[in-house]
Amino acid sequence: MTKDSLFDGNLVCYQRRDGYRFSVDAVLLVHFCLNWQDATILDLGCGCGILSLIFLYRRQEKIKKIEGLEYQYGLAEAARRNASANNYGDIFRITRGDLKEVGRLYRAESFTHVICNPPFFSVGRGRVNAEEEKYLARHQAAANLDDIVSSAFYVLKNKGIFGLIFPADALPTLLQRLLGRRMQPKRMRLVYSYPEASSASLVMVESVKNGGEGCTVLPPLYVYTCKSGEYTQEVKMMYRTRSS
Repeated sequence: MTKDSLFDGNLVCYQRRDGYRFSVDAVLLVHFCLNWQDATILDLGCGCGILSLIFLYRRQEKIKKIEGLEYQYGLAEAARRNASANNYGDIFRITRGDLKEVGRLYRAESFTHVICNPPFFSVGRGRVNAEEEKYLARHQAAANLDDIVSSAFYVLKNKGIFGLIFPADALPTLLQRLLGRRMQPKRMRLVYSYPEASSASLVMVESVKNGGEGCTVLPPLYVYTCKSGEYTQEVKMMYRTRSS
């Protein structure tokens, strides 16, 4: 395990050196969802717990409770360790389980919000990792997009909000799955690596269970100032400490 940190060391995260490791995606997604208030949140496929940890660091006063569901034993244990290490053990609870069995693990309509950084690749797509933890975190071998959207729909209260990040080139598939489950996209933002990039790399979407028509498409988010450049000012601000 390595002990990594964010926000000038104010948030620590233990993760396996050779396992799945969080990236800037997690930081982008949480800051996209920071408008959530009075929230009871399910972190679906929570991994080492990084989404929940960032959320609690940024907006603990707006969160009533947050729970993480993780399929892999090692990642679930890492999430528990990280909750304790950051003194969030009382508000951040982790369950090890299969999201395809979400009905056995949670009551229907028991959360106001769901957040998820899902595996990006369907089986057979993308680079295959020999290390199982990385493979399952990046490929939809244990659960596919339909499973993820269905699980979010089940646990969300009516008009509850589902936030996730996904590859931009799979946006049509994502929208089809969301709308097929009566999850109406309401906010969307495309993410580009840098301003001159020919296409978006990621998309962040907030959808509402049984929501009405209409979606706000926000201005694009650029991660880097240029190819191989530094973070843009907007992304740098996401890494600032609470006091700065």
